[in-house]
Amino acid sequence: MNAPLRLLILRHGKAEPHRSPDFLRGLMPKGVRRTQDVAARAAELGLWPERVVTSPAPRALDTAAVAAEMLDLDPGLLRRDPDLYDCWPPLPSGTWCAATAAACARCCSAATTPA
Repeated sequence: MNAPLRLLILRHGKAEPHRSPDFLRGLMPKGVRRTQDVAARAAELGLWPERVVTSPAPRALDTAAVAAEMLDLDPGLLRRDPDLYDCWPPLPSGTWCAATAAACARCCSAATTPA
């Protein structure tokens, strides 16, 4: 019997103010610090990801990289998925866009495929 699959979603850290194009916004120092805090707490709770899937947006890539560094993860675990950026406009809380759901399904399918 397989262990239950856990999906952890970490939104990008505090980003630069909105500008055009939105895609290019990076993390602010506060976003880096908060991401480090969240990753440290994840480590305390024993939450070690098998893989990390991120949007290709700089703020998301930076958040994933900071978390991976704090958790001492192999950089090879980081995967970019453009569908995670293209989920726009924002949907009501608790609702997933089809692109995000598809990206999660791809990740989860890969995570549960026997070696």
